[in-house]
Amino acid sequence: MLWSSWGLLMSVVNVVIVWYGGALNLKGTATIDDIMAFQWYTFLLLTPVWNIVNSFSELQRSLAAMERVFEFSRWMTTSRIARMRSTRRRS
Repeated sequence: MLWSSWGLLMSVVNVVIVWYGGALNLKGTATIDDIMAFQWYTFLLLTPVWNIVNSFSELQRSLAAMERVFEFSRWMTTSRIARMRSTRRRS
C-alpha cells in the first residue's frame, strides 16, 4: 500500500511540475533547464522523506514481530512450568 501511494504521489508531483513549468515556459518566464532542475530538486527533497516514512513502516513491522516472539517465549515458559508441575505431582 505504501509503495503504491508513494508512486502515485511522485507521478502527481511530476505531472504538476511539467504542467506548470510548461505554462511558465510558454509565457517565457522559465526555461526547460529550470523545469528539469526543479524536478531534480523535488526528487532530492522527497527521497529522504520517503526514507523516513519507510523506516517508520519497517519499525512498526519489527515491533509487531518482536511482540510475537515475546508472546511465544511467554507461552513456552508457562507450558514448561506447567509440565514441570505435572511431573512433580506424578512423582
